[in-house]
Amino acid sequence: MELFTVSELAEFTNGKVVGNVKEQICSVSIDSRNISKGSLFVPLKGERSDGHDFINTVFENGAAASLVSKEYSKITDLVSLNRPVIIVHDTFNALHALAVSHLKKMKNLTKIGITGSNGKTTTKEIIGSILSACKNTVINEGNRNSEIGVPLSVFRVRAEHEYAVFEMGMDHKGEMDRIAELVKPSYAIITNIGIAHIEQLGSKNEIAKEKKKIFKYFDGEQSGFIYETEEYYDFLKEQVKGDILPYGFNSTKGYTGYVDLGLLGTTIYWEGLQIQFPLFGIHNLKNALGAVSLAVKLGIEPQYIKEGLENVKPLFGRSEIIKGPVTIIRDCYNSNPDSALTVLDFFNKIIWERGRKVVILGSMLELGMESETEHKKVLDFAVKQDIDLVLLFGKEMKTAFKSDYNNDFKNIFWTEDFDAMQKIVKENIKQGDIVLLKGSRGMELERFVKPIQEI
Repeated sequence: MELFTVSELAEFTNGKVVGNVKEQICSVSIDSRNISKGSLFVPLKGERSDGHDFINTVFENGAAASLVSKEYSKITDLVSLNRPVIIVHDTFNALHALAVSHLKKMKNLTKIGITGSNGKTTTKEIIGSILSACKNTVINEGNRNSEIGVPLSVFRVRAEHEYAVFEMGMDHKGEMDRIAELVKPSYAIITNIGIAHIEQLGSKNEIAKEKKKIFKYFDGEQSGFIYETEEYYDFLKEQVKGDILPYGFNSTKGYTGYVDLGLLGTTIYWEGLQIQFPLFGIHNLKNALGAVSLAVKLGIEPQYIKEGLENVKPLFGRSEIIKGPVTIIRDCYNSNPDSALTVLDFFNKIIWERGRKVVILGSMLELGMESETEHKKVLDFAVKQDIDLVLLFGKEMKTAFKSDYNNDFKNIFWTEDFDAMQKIVKENIKQGDIVLLKGSRGMELERFVKPIQEI
């Protein structure tokens, strides 16, 4: 389906066309490897590479057109490309301008935004599952939640969609301003305020200020939701135009209780219904209650809320259960102190009689000056739990490990070398064990799944 014509691209980006203006654009990509017929290529300049270096390649692969920066146009013969290019002042800003223009065309679309230090991706998936049970709904894929990812997600919205659910992340000042300006959600959820990305933001107070900007474009007609016991609740609500409501065990209308089923998830009792929610842990139950509160506000009927909750699927690295001779909990898409402590508490409470409990903890990145303190806090918690073997991976774990423990303590090991940790895994994990993988994305703990499965 057509998104834009080349003429519209020039109009929306205040750009100048070189080449054929009749091409039609059906998709937008910043990755030269993901180009198909009808694609618009948006070359972005990063720390290590410049997308402009791949313009010839994308046209060879069937791209319909490409944006180019004025800077690039001065040093390149654009006519020789023999394909339409649109010269813009800055390709990053042009990407946003295109996304804004695209959303403006969707007159009957209800936009929903989710942010928070933990749980925003899962909450987005739950809300998407509920709304998809009865409405034409689109959500951003995976965790495309940044100032680059959200605009790209916008281009998945089509005229037939009634709801669009956007995860809105940020790891530096100003990012939420830009995303909120684009999405302008009518409904928004802040799941929590933690210390993820504190290295860039400087303090938890600054993180709260940035997350609060999801409400920035509320004008009095919109509704926002915040977890009922969030310590920044009053600050996040203060001076926001619109209806700000709590959600949670005491606030979500119709909720009457739950039964923890361990790895099988949770039975939720809501509005007289018994709902089999497949994601494990109290943290995911909180996410579910946020989704339920928002769905009720939208007027979604109970049977669709139940259907949506029961059909949620875990994403890669988030609350995944991998069954086999060794059971693996792959919860390593990301990690910070709050999420690590939460999943360790859940892991501790699991009743496991087939074998031992093993945890592989990877470094938690982007904690700045708080890194040593927070790693030690997580490790101190882990060794006090009902866990038989603790394996620590990454240089940030080293100080915490050496402060209180040594290699004579046989059920704790540390290394920052993958091959060495793989050897430790193969020598110490046995069939029947259950293993939790928890670490930041940069640690790539999923690499240990195959060695574990080979035991």
